[in-house]
Order: sequence, then C-alpha cells, then structure tokens
Amino acid sequence: MKLKSITLGSMMMLSLSTIGASENLPMTEIQGKQYYYYEVQKNDSLYGIAKRMGWDVAIIVEAHPGSENNLRKGQRIYYPVDTTTATSEVAGTQPSQQLDAVYHEVKRGETVYSIAKLYGLTPDDIYAVNPSAHYGIKAGERLVVQDSKMLTEADESTVVYYTAHEGESMLDVAQSFSTSIEDILRLNPGLSESDFGEGVTVRIQPNTDRMKEEVRSIEKREVDSFAPYCIERNDTWTSIAEAHGITIQELREANEGITELKKGRYLSIPVFETVSIEERYVPEDPREFTLEGRQELYDEVHHVTTEVEQEQSVDVTIMLTVGDNRNREAEFLRGMLVAVDEMKQNPYKINLHVYD
Repeated sequence: MKLKSITLGSMMMLSLSTIGASENLPMTEIQGKQYYYYEVQKNDSLYGIAKRMGWDVAIIVEAHPGSENNLRKGQRIYYPVDTTTATSEVAGTQPSQQLDAVYHEVKRGETVYSIAKLYGLTPDDIYAVNPSAHYGIKAGERLVVQDSKMLTEADESTVVYYTAHEGESMLDVAQSFSTSIEDILRLNPGLSESDFGEGVTVRIQPNTDRMKEEVRSIEKREVDSFAPYCIERNDTWTSIAEAHGITIQELREANEGITELKKGRYLSIPVFETVSIEERYVPEDPREFTLEGRQELYDEVHHVTTEVEQEQSVDVTIMLTVGDNRNREAEFLRGMLVAVDEMKQNPYKINLHVYD
C-alpha cells in the first residue's frame, strides 16, 4: 500500500514537471496560431523530447513528417500551445469529466457544425472542449463530445435595466449588449430614437445576437506541417521564401529569434494547406446604421402606418339586400370586383367589405 502511494505521487510529480517543462519553452505565433518550439540538441530523440515536454508524439510527427528517425541538431520542433493547454486542464482540473468523456472520430466531409448537431450540441460546446477545432478539423482526428447538460452557460434570458450615458446612441447600447435596435424597441413600447438619450432607462435582453447566428464556410490557409531546411551559401530570406512558395513574413514568423543566416544552420519551412472551416456570424441589418432605416425599424416594430399609406387607403362597403333586386346586385358586385382587380397595380390599398 505504501509502495502504491509512492508510485502515484511520483506519477503526479512527473506529470506536473512535464507540463512545467513545456510552459517554459519559447513561443511564436504563425498565421494566428501559437506554438511552443524546441531546438533539437545532440543525442535528442523524438520520443525523448515528447516524454520530457509532456507532448503527444502523434501530434509532433503530424507536424514534422519523417522526423521519427531523422532529427537534426539545431532543427526546431513545433507544438501547438492550445493542445497542451487543453490536455493540462482536462488532466489537472477535471479528471472525472475526462473519464466520462465521449470521443468522436472525424470522418471525411464532416464539420464541427454537423458533429455538434449529431450529439445535440452547439458548435460552441465542441470548441469549449476542443480549442484546436477553431483552426479546422481533419478526418481521423478525435474530438471530445459531451452531453450538453454538462456544459453550463450563463442565463442569457434575464432582462436588465440600463440608463443611457451622455453621448450614447441606441446603436451604441445595442452593440455593447450584443443585441439589436429592433430587440430594444420591442422591449420598450413607445420608445423611439428621438426619445432616447442621457438618463433614459431601457429594458435590454443581452446576447440576443446569439439567437440570430448563422454558419458559413470559409477557406482558410493554415500551417499543416514544418520541414527542416539547411541554409546554404548565399541564401537570403527572400531566396529561401521564394524557393518554397511562401512570404518572407511567414518564413520569419516560423524562425523567430533567428536574425543571421549562417551556412549549415537549420530553418523551419512552414508547409501550408487550404482548409474549409465554419465561421459563425451575426447578419447585420443595414437599417440600424441610417436614420431612415432606424425609423423604418420603429414603424415595423410598432406597426405604424405612414401618412402616404393612410392617404392611399380606401374603405369600400357594399350591402346586399334581400328581394327582387338580388340578381342585379350580384351583377353589380361582380363588376365591382373586376374593377378592383384592375386597380391592383395602382398604389392604392382598398379595404372592401361586403355585407349580405
């Protein structure tokens, strides 16, 4: 029993030390994604580096094809920061959820949206436990999927009261609370833009924008892997970048800290791929950005009829009587309907009422 305690303690210390080793490494950002990087030393092995840093060997190999048995001294090894962070959080703070986690293996053609729908989740639920999915997913990758009841969200249905400050417009307030002018108008009957100003208190339901979110697919260029390159005589940043079809900025981002190109030194060449990722966005109502548009929103919310519409509205009432003239009245009614039908192309609203 005592031996078991020592073993468990040792394992915990080893786990903490590997996480710490990784966090002490320098980081760089390439195409908006952060990486730890480690410069290979003499006698280093891929598995030794992975064990020392607490990294997943499969992720290293995927980012550095052919590196299993071909590491070069001075070569840089890159590892995604979000992968390490997610692993640390799950292992360190949520052991029970990790044990109960359900995994889904991504199939070709699947998207975060389709996978979320399959398990009754939202894309945000998937991103919450799989941060790297923000950068795209690939066939064969394993994602953690959980019952949506296990994922807690703030109650966004609570209506709050807000008093406008000096200089604030209704659009400013709507954007601050991730809502829309239309939603503010619906919650505050009678309120118009001319009434809104400093000291006016309004009812607001925050985050209604999320209810209007839509999903679209966009093409994104991202790093797929890294290839080592040995600097040759007369090489320049420009010549190396052009030879590999990348920009000088992309080359420098992948080799942060290297200022001088010395013959025999290794650079990391980022290899890019174009992936299709899903982006969630809230469609904007262009009417919110113009005075006329906001007035149109007000009229729409409060069912206001404009003066022009009122002038062009005609009320017609026909009363049919019972008696010998009934056939004649029916003919008159048919003629009236023909006349009304012929006027349908004109800008008139005819309210026709027929009483028998």
